[in-house]
Amino acid sequence: MKPRVSCNSFAWAAFALIGLAQPAFCQPATLTGQVTETLHGKPVPKVTLSFRRGMGRGTPPLVDVYSTQTDSQGRFRIENVIEGRYSVTFSAQGYSWPLRKDGSTEIPQPIALQPGEEHAVALQLTPTGVISGRTVDADGDPLRDVTVQALQYAYGNGKRVLIGSAGVQSNDRGEYRLYNLAPGSYYLQATVRNNMSGFVMNNEETRGPRPPQGFVSTYYPNVRDAASSAPLQVKPGEELSHTDIRLLPEMLYTVRVNLATPLAPDTFPMFFLQSRGERNGNVNSSGSYNGSAEFRSVLPGSYQLSGSIRSVGSNPEPQSYVRQMVEVVDHDVEIEAPAFTPVFDVTGSVQVDAAPPFPLQQLNLVLRRDYPDPYIQEPRATPAADGTFAFHGVVPDTYSLASMAMPAGAYLKSVKLGNRELRDLRLDISGGATPLTILLATDGARIRGSVENAAGEPAARIPVTLFPEGSRRDRQDRTKTAITDPNGRYEFKDIAPGDYRIFAWESAGLNASRDPDFRKQYEGQSVTVTATASGNMAVALKTVAAVGK
Repeated sequence: MKPRVSCNSFAWAAFALIGLAQPAFCQPATLTGQVTETLHGKPVPKVTLSFRRGMGRGTPPLVDVYSTQTDSQGRFRIENVIEGRYSVTFSAQGYSWPLRKDGSTEIPQPIALQPGEEHAVALQLTPTGVISGRTVDADGDPLRDVTVQALQYAYGNGKRVLIGSAGVQSNDRGEYRLYNLAPGSYYLQATVRNNMSGFVMNNEETRGPRPPQGFVSTYYPNVRDAASSAPLQVKPGEELSHTDIRLLPEMLYTVRVNLATPLAPDTFPMFFLQSRGERNGNVNSSGSYNGSAEFRSVLPGSYQLSGSIRSVGSNPEPQSYVRQMVEVVDHDVEIEAPAFTPVFDVTGSVQVDAAPPFPLQQLNLVLRRDYPDPYIQEPRATPAADGTFAFHGVVPDTYSLASMAMPAGAYLKSVKLGNRELRDLRLDISGGATPLTILLATDGARIRGSVENAAGEPAARIPVTLFPEGSRRDRQDRTKTAITDPNGRYEFKDIAPGDYRIFAWESAGLNASRDPDFRKQYEGQSVTVTATASGNMAVALKTVAAVGK
């Protein structure tokens, strides 16, 4: 039996140029269908649909795209389509993809088009909802320029957190309108900037009375924290109007920072005040040439004050750095900044247990702080060919070595700061520079297998996740994800030796699965494995039917 030959767009062009008829395997396909909405099954007109086929040639790979718009009956037809597998996206105001029981988006499976085929697809969209209302003060008077966000619980960095869009601003009547909301449960948050002046000019000095009060971030209907907030259930196509948020007042104070020692010529300090709690928000930077800095309209709470000395001119990099905690309770705060510590370089090397399977210059090393100063860049380094590297201008603090995008052929075995191994990849260099050694290994294990659903059928295009167990369970760099192919097969490579647990998620989002508490309730449906150096295992899996967020 002869192998089937695929006909691409280049072959079509060649046949057209020389006037030859296209062979059977090059006959174009036709894609037809209808888009309806899930609420009443009505057709949805004016939906822009895009069908994409990745060709796999070039860098980046070429992509064939066919676009169309549905007619008044929600129907569409695209002729002369090249064979292949196509994913679909859409654009339409007031609609979203349907949602699964766990709240994740139900995106249609790729469409496989055969030569000469007329393929009909049925697509469904869910009408989105609206939340509208007013932002008011304690007297019921409107508050303008208030940012209102519709938040939902999701998983990020292994934690269940509230996330949302950029939000909308209330108008001069205090009115706001959040639209295009997918059906689900939302928490409303209203935030006002309290007239903070941000960067204070060096010739300014605050005199006289300050504004007596401002407003804290408030959750619907009028509470300070999300845990006490009342969630709003948005149904498909529904508008929840008259959803008013009464912002809570709070006293405002000033934080003033003085320098104890004169600065060197042509230098100036820059300070940043950052909240350590959700309700306060971030406070902008303040700089001065006269040896002091001032933050106005500060809400009560705990803050981290960070400061750096910089050169006047074109070089924005800090020369020295300081950090301390500031508590704002019920009065203005005036503090004397502690002594600044010069920035330094952190040097090190990347070592491999065998011949490197890829150029070490492909690695991107990043040091990440828990509470970063937005005016100081994250330290980054690229190893040289011999593996040596240097982070420049590092401020004294505690960092984590961000997970590296490791090319194929190796895994991160260990990291040492001086002679001490960092089992959790956290570096305390608040006391100064210490050499850093990153060891890669090439004896990774391989795990492959197949996934079946509850009916015993191959589970195609679902996420399979591999999580470390035991003392290394917090190592994000050892977590791996694979998507099953059309036959339900998956594969993991370059696995560090150790104990692992594998889940094949039928519906849970990838971010949700990174939360240990979320995974714990489904451990009975997972499989535990022990990876050995250069080992090769086959593991069959059953899908995990996760239903909770």
